[in-house]
Amino acid sequence: MISTLLLIGILVAIFVGYNIGGATTGPAFGPAVGAGAISKTAAGALMTIFFFVSPLHVQN
Repeated sequence: MISTLLLIGILVAIFVGYNIGGATTGPAFGPAVGAGAISKTAAGALMTIFFFVSPLHVQN
């Protein structure tokens, strides 16, 4: 039971953290998507890459 609750807690934490990071995607990528420089899919992919790479950069 505890492992199930721990897993649910970790998933919720990842979801919330991803959405907090995603809240800054609009101001960061909005002008580029609006101008047609990149697609919405590319903006989402870049956000995902930066989301996972940034902790590695902060640790060093």
